[in-house]
Amino acid sequence: MSMTSLSRDLGMVAHAIHAVFLYAACTEDGFVKVGISRTPFERLYQIHCGSPSPVRAAQWVYVGSLNKGREIEKLVRKEWDRRHTRGEWYRFDYSQESEKRDFHDTLSAVYEVVTNTAPAWEKLGPAKMEELIKAGNAIPRNAPNGRRVPKAA
Repeated sequence: MSMTSLSRDLGMVAHAIHAVFLYAACTEDGFVKVGISRTPFERLYQIHCGSPSPVRAAQWVYVGSLNKGREIEKLVRKEWDRRHTRGEWYRFDYSQESEKRDFHDTLSAVYEVVTNTAPAWEKLGPAKMEELIKAGNAIPRNAPNGRRVPKAA
C-alpha cells in the first residue's frame, strides 16, 4: 500500500466515531511512547515535536473502539512497567535482539488478547518518518484549525 493511499484511507477512517488506532513511536535512543489516537500521523508528528530525541520509527494498527484502545494501552503499560522511565515513556535497548522481540511480541500479544485478531501493523521507518516530519513542518501555523496536521508523503 502506498503512503498516499494509506493517508487517504486513514483520513477517511479517522472521521468515523469509533475509529481508534494504537501507535508506538520509537526515538533514536530507545525511548518508546505507546498510546491511542484517531489521527496517527498527526499524533506521531506531535510526539516527535515534543520529544527531546527525534522519533525515528513508528507503527500503528487499527483498533476500532475507544474502549478496546484504552484496554490495550493499559495492558501494554502494565507489561512494560519495569521499562518505565517517566510520563508515558518506556526504554528499550534495540541493540539487543531480546529487547526488540519483547517490544514487538508484547504489543502484538496484548492486541490479540483484546481484539481476538492478529494485528496488521503499518510501519514508518526512518525515511518515511522523516517525510512525515518534513510534511508537518511545511504546514503553516495558521492552519484553519490552528494545528499542524501532516499528511503522509
